[in-house]
Amino acid sequence: MKQILKKTALLLTFAACAMSAAAESISLDFRGGALVPRDDKEWSVGGSFDIGLIFWGSPNVGLWIGGGGQSWSVKKETVALDESSWFETQGRAALAPVGASFILQGFLEQNLSLQFEGGLRYAFVDSDARVDVWEPYRPGYMIVESIPLDIDNTVLAVAALRLNYESDFWSLGIGGGYQWDLGKPDQKLWGEKISEANFGAGLFFMAFTMHF
Repeated sequence: MKQILKKTALLLTFAACAMSAAAESISLDFRGGALVPRDDKEWSVGGSFDIGLIFWGSPNVGLWIGGGGQSWSVKKETVALDESSWFETQGRAALAPVGASFILQGFLEQNLSLQFEGGLRYAFVDSDARVDVWEPYRPGYMIVESIPLDIDNTVLAVAALRLNYESDFWSLGIGGGYQWDLGKPDQKLWGEKISEANFGAGLFFMAFTMHF
């Protein structure tokens, strides 16, 4: 199932690139904001940015193609192994999502527009998370082993709503939405699966777009 999702996301991105050739106009879109993880027991609040091109087939329908980055911090957790030793999880994970979205746009007034976006991203995951094992050592404690926590790549589905202030050559927007982790990537210690990660999160962002 995971392989099917990954191939579907890549095929949709290639199809979107082909469709962009028929665009009437193009916009360059920048976004940045905060991520509020669904799994708040494992992850802390993170940040994200996206850069993409919007190919407008009409003033109301567009195709966003691009990529970005996300930074996720592991929520520090300490678990006792016995009376004198424990392990601790910490570190970060960086995601690089690449994909496409369809955009529907309506104009509320001459200078105000409302956009709905829905799309898929293939996300490359670079994990710097780890599990540290602590044991007693005079005169204190020391890390006896630091084990990398590997996380597989995944597929994200994105839906968002954005309100824009429009001018002839640029727009400024604020929005929110949600991303679903369709892939549920494996988390591994020593190459063995121990659980599944979840990069589902609420999205809150500001955007700046230049129109050409």
